[in-house]
Formats: sequence, structure tokens, C-alpha cells
Amino acid sequence: MSESPEPVPPAPRILLVEDELDQAHLLRFLLEADGRYRVTHAQDGVRGMELAQAGGWALVITDINLPGQDGLRVMASSREHHPETPILATTAYTDPGYHERARSHGAHEVLIKPLDRDVLLEVVASLVEREAVREEDGGHQVLAFSARPGDVEVGLAGCLLRHRERGDRVALLVLGGHGGQEDATPHREAAKTTAREMGARIFTAKLPPLDDGGESEVARLIQGAIDEFAPTVSYVPSLADETRTCRVIHDLFLTAGEALDRIFAFPGATATPSFRPRVFVPLGPFLEAKIELARHYRTRQGRPPPYLEPDFLRAQAIYWGRYAGFGAAEALEVLKGGDGWVESDRGDTG
Repeated sequence: MSESPEPVPPAPRILLVEDELDQAHLLRFLLEADGRYRVTHAQDGVRGMELAQAGGWALVITDINLPGQDGLRVMASSREHHPETPILATTAYTDPGYHERARSHGAHEVLIKPLDRDVLLEVVASLVEREAVREEDGGHQVLAFSARPGDVEVGLAGCLLRHRERGDRVALLVLGGHGGQEDATPHREAAKTTAREMGARIFTAKLPPLDDGGESEVARLIQGAIDEFAPTVSYVPSLADETRTCRVIHDLFLTAGEALDRIFAFPGATATPSFRPRVFVPLGPFLEAKIELARHYRTRQGRPPPYLEPDFLRAQAIYWGRYAGFGAAEALEVLKGGDGWVESDRGDTG
């Protein structure tokens, strides 16, 4: 009896948004040769947006100039609903500023028309392979450090919820309260509740005085969390925060995490205008989920702290969203290894 042959995995699905039919037929022919990929074609931006939102693509290829809606909107829509899907933009324009706009809307690569066959196939293979490797990895180990309860909810909760949705494992290390205030304990309990609802592990510790050897204890806590959790993605407070504790944690983590691959900084409750993000994470439905998490924090008067009020969180998300083409977003500084991996890379906003 002969053995049954191994089942052949289905070819990766590619969404092609191109209004010029001759160009679309040529690209489809090149991509579907030898059963390499399966291509679905949309001839205008409106249909392209619909298909991008539906998802299930190993890669989205879109021209920038399209009827109905332009390719920038197609890219932004894909990134908002499926931020891990790689995007390849094509255009006949050679102006670098034009290409920068495409990258700010989520394009991982930009190719100039007329397209070179070998270059096209090489870029497509690279982007599709990167997505396949990500899926096989089973997700990332995500570790976030917070100097105070509430900071993660202000600047990072939506991003962490996105990590959880895609199957990543998330852990938080939350230190101390706000300047030793008396309500630090209930705030730590609120942090535990939000972490539980987020599906994240949480480690809390009383922040030691930074003088008289306290920094050594903080360094030990940070190193212990890194050793135990072995993060592939890490988030730390930004140096734009005005408090000494945030700055100390930032510096100590960069020392302890020197060998880590991807490190980002987020703005906490007391971040200043010196915060200079380069990447913007679309929130989509996670904005309201983020606001719900923040409701666990209460002052002695029974209200959320001002920086966790729903109106403040919405306004902050809309402000950052304007930089990335999304309705609402969170902003991050890239400290290490972020280019080409996170949702968008816009450059300095200052």
C-alpha cells in the first residue's frame, strides 16, 4: 500500500489594489506563476479598503494613486484592522517625500514603476516570509515597565491589548505609587485588576528610595524581570517624563536590557512636550477598552485621576492619531529595533 502524499499547504494570499488593468494582469501573472501565491485584485481604492479590512492576507500590494480612495487610505485601513499584515506600495512618483508619506501610512516597502520583475519577487518573498515566521513563532514575549500605577493605562494600554489579541504574552512590572502618596496601595490594586482583565501577568513592588542604594534595588528588580520573562518586545517610560523615577527606570532598563532586540518608550501621566514619538499604534476598538481599564483607578473623591479621565484619554488618542492617518492611536519612541516592525514609522513629530 502506497503512502498518501503530504498535503500541500495553500499558497499565501495577496491582495493587489491596482487600477491599471494591464499592470494588474502582469503583476498577477508574475505572482501566481508556479502556484507561488494566490492573488485577489481590486481595481479601486474603495474595494481595496473593504478587502483590506476583511483581512486574511499574507501581503497587501497597493498603488498609491487610485480612484475612489487613494492608496494611502487603503494602507491606513489595513494597518488599523490588521496591523501585522505587511504592505508593499507602488508608485510612478520618484519624489522621496511621496514615499515617506507611504511609509507613514504603514508601507513596509515602496517600489517605483515600472517594476523590475526580479526586485518585485524578491521584495514580495521577503515580506511574505516575515509574516509567516511571525505566525510560526507563536507570538512575542512582551514586558512593560511602569514607575507608577496608571502610567501604562495612560500611554500603553491599547498597544498591550493589541498584543494580547494577536496571542502575545504580556507581563507588567509596576513600581511604587505617585511620589509616595498615601493612596499608592489602592492604585497598585487597580493596576492588578487592569492587568487581570487585560490577560497579563503583573509584578508589583514598593519603590525603594532612590538615594542610599535604592537604585541598586530597582536595577535588581528590572534584571530579575528580564531574566524571568525573556522579553522579545519591551516598553519603558520615556525620558520625556518629568519625574526622576521614570528617568531612573529608563536608564537602568537600557543597561540591563542591552542584549534585547526591540525596546520602545511610552508617555506616562507626567510626560512633557519633549516626548518625540516615531511610531503610532492604531487603537480602533481598543480605545474604549482602554478607557474601561482606567475606570478602576479612583481618587479619595471617588473620581478617576485627571490623567485617566475618559475625555482626556480620548483627546490624547485623537491627537496622536492625526500623525498616522488613523482615527485614534498611541505613540511610542523607538529606542532599539523598531524600524520596519511596528505599525508605522513617521519620523520626528517636532
